[in-house]
Amino acid sequence: MHKILGTDAGETLRNRNGAYMKMMNFRSIDPAFKAQGKAGMKSGGKLEKVVWYKFVKDPVALKLEADRIRKAVEKADVESLAALPNEDEVEGEEGGVVMRLHKRYERDRSLSRKKIVSAKKAGSVECEVCEFDFEAAFGELGDGFIEVHHLKPVHTLGKGSKTRLKDLALLCANCHRMAHRKRIPLSLDELRAARRSAKTRPT
Repeated sequence: MHKILGTDAGETLRNRNGAYMKMMNFRSIDPAFKAQGKAGMKSGGKLEKVVWYKFVKDPVALKLEADRIRKAVEKADVESLAALPNEDEVEGEEGGVVMRLHKRYERDRSLSRKKIVSAKKAGSVECEVCEFDFEAAFGELGDGFIEVHHLKPVHTLGKGSKTRLKDLALLCANCHRMAHRKRIPLSLDELRAARRSAKTRPT
């Protein structure tokens, strides 16, 4: 990736020793390896555990995922990516050009539009937790604006799963971000309870 972007990755990034250390992080999770009295490296993060438990019993899926990543990298347009301008240097860890490859769960955007239209026909488009109304606050600019939250996290839905309008909720940007503050999204009742608790807390 650094070669594609024309940046300096340093000699130690993902060299043979680096790859070995990453594998040792996985071995620290492997019960078969630990049963031999070995420990592996213990400097790995949460991501190693996520990857391990997702694929440990499904090597076929692991290979497919690895092949997808490899093909995505190989198909990257080297010339156009290398030509991207670097941002001016600034204080801190911001300002660079970053290319990321990640999995994106598919959403049916027409459902979100239908949810908003349905709410508008019913009377108003407001947050179902704090009752914030963008039109009331911003006039014409906020007319019909609201974020749509999936009550059933999209990543838990299997291919072909159906989402109905009642599986969606209308939230303002603040409440939507708070809903996803935890690894398991908070329910609307939990968000409302958090707001009530904050209001009664002594200042």
